[in-house]
Amino acid sequence: MNQAEKPTKLADELNSLIALDLDAIDAYEAAILRLTHDDDKQQLGSFRDDHRRHVRELTALVLEIGDRPVTAPDAKRVLATGKVVLLSLGGDLGIFEAMKSNEQMTNRTYDRVRGSADLPLQARSVVERNYSDEMRHLAWIEQRVSMLRKSREGVRHV
Repeated sequence: MNQAEKPTKLADELNSLIALDLDAIDAYEAAILRLTHDDDKQQLGSFRDDHRRHVRELTALVLEIGDRPVTAPDAKRVLATGKVVLLSLGGDLGIFEAMKSNEQMTNRTYDRVRGSADLPLQARSVVERNYSDEMRHLAWIEQRVSMLRKSREGVRHV
């Protein structure tokens, strides 16, 4: 790959993460609107804010390499937000199941990008930090799904 191709490939990778984080922001906002517990809303609000920070940091990296950052979610937004809306019919558990699926996709994408051999040190640092956030989000959501399932099963057995 020649020098002219590297910034474009790097920008493409970073822009894929920006689009994913923008999608996640929309999905988190949809979830927050539909959840019943204020503690859950607050936690997801914190995760949404992490995604906003990711967008700012990744955007700065794309601008620094002289390329144009994406500014709007991509077509996945419909899927990510739509899952939340549809599964909200199942109450909070359905919402968290949708968010779990969304975060699994986000984790996979961040993991793929952080594995790129062409990722410069500064970009790698940002991607690794963001990936750490994504793993934390997923772990918390998985724990919440487990708790809600146990709670639901307990109600059925009473």
